[in-house]
Amino acid sequence: MASILKRYIAANRVFNSIDHKMQIGTILTLLEIADAEQQGRDISVQEIEKRVGMLSGPASRNVYYWEDGHKEMASGGHHLIAVTTNREDRRKKTLKLTPKGRALIKDIEERLVNDKEARE
Repeated sequence: MASILKRYIAANRVFNSIDHKMQIGTILTLLEIADAEQQGRDISVQEIEKRVGMLSGPASRNVYYWEDGHKEMASGGHHLIAVTTNREDRRKKTLKLTPKGRALIKDIEERLVNDKEARE
């Protein structure tokens, strides 16, 4: 059986295959969105700021990265999350995984549970 560390490495290879220069804050942004969705609660950019410990600018850029890509930077656009604007307060945006995002999270979770990938 593979060690927990080997499984963690296998799971992180998923992110490395997307972008080998990806920062931990970018990874945590997606994981926090996935965790909120699995718990059945909404999550906003403001909550990402608090939970990941970043300012609003980097938090917004990470959201754009996982959604449609940042307009000023030629990066991202992975379509793993969807951003919905609150009808009552247009400043509030709700973040959810797309089907593609759910598939990626499922792959990561399987790598953490299944030691096959970790042995390779």
